[in-house]
Amino acid sequence: MVVGVRPLVDCGRYPAKATVGVPLEVTATLVTDGTSLIHGWAWQGPASTAPSARDTAPPKGWEEVPLEAAGQDRFTAWTTPAATGPAAFCLVGVIDDYGTWLRDLRIRIEAGQEVGPDLSEGAELVARRASLDGVSAADRAALQALRNVGETDKSVLQLHHREAAGRNPGECGFDPPFAAIGLPHGVAASRVIDGHARPLRLVD
Repeated sequence: MVVGVRPLVDCGRYPAKATVGVPLEVTATLVTDGTSLIHGWAWQGPASTAPSARDTAPPKGWEEVPLEAAGQDRFTAWTTPAATGPAAFCLVGVIDDYGTWLRDLRIRIEAGQEVGPDLSEGAELVARRASLDGVSAADRAALQALRNVGETDKSVLQLHHREAAGRNPGECGFDPPFAAIGLPHGVAASRVIDGHARPLRLVD
């Protein structure tokens, strides 16, 4: 769920004003059930081609900027309008299934707890990611290879994730989407948290 979106004038009834070439800060609160991690993006572009809530990629000609966590569930991004005229921005987000799983796995490993069920869950995450549309053939092959490792030798998979637990998700030796589940392209439409365009009026 996305709440507290800024800039916003009278709940979006009137456009906020931005200046061409001057960075505009976009902020919002992104929340979900439980303690799952969230990735988010700000999209900004011409109002005439504003996306719908079902879109999982920005329209052609729209800028996409990652949201950065600012604490207390607040996220922020800076986008720079490129031309005068009616414009809009919207915020999208996905639950970071893999990042959440890796975080929890790291905690259990450091605590010396049994992680067998967690490794099985990780293998299922890999299988689901490999089956999604938009995953390249190379990524799908790498994901399937990792899945096969988990099925044939759980100790090897456990070793791999013990090594991965000491790194950042993007440093695990795998290209997205395995190393950083949360890409806006190719994710299931049901994972889009918010896709409602907010109006902007761009001036020189």
